Amino acid sequence: MTPGVQIKDILTRGLSIRLFNKREQKHFWHPIFCKGQTWPTENSFKLILQASKNNQKVFEIIIGETNKERAYDVIFENGLPKLSEVQNEEEIKKWDKKPLQIKLKNKSNIGKDNLKLFFKITKSADLLVDCFDIKDEFLGEYNLGNIF
Repeated sequence: MTPGVQIKDILTRGLSIRLFNKREQKHFWHPIFCKGQTWPTENSFKLILQASKNNQKVFEIIIGETNKERAYDVIFENGLPKLSEVQNEEEIKKWDKKPLQIKLKNKSNIGKDNLKLFFKITKSADLLVDCFDIKDEFLGEYNLGNIF
């Protein structure tokens, strides 16, 4: 083997977090790690969350994995290939693990950043999240479960 070269595994399914869209007043899935990405991760994926309601003290972290990828058609425009509009929506299957409940010390309000999350995948294939409030106070590191 060549010195300094590492062999890493790749994700066979993407991982997403369930978030609330306040404009549309509905939940949606936001990707954290994509299918084909290497793990263990070298850098954490940072996500800043806002409250979905006023005076919210608890944030619930729900994780899902990609069940079916989005499909695109390749079309040619002026002789150049380009991806068409989405042909079908991505399907996410919610993990059957109990959602993580993160409790803030202060109540939060809609439209204000409240929580910083840093997601990573370890060598043992565990999805970890480090949680901080918006003032960088550490709230804990949690194991959300094994990715297999």
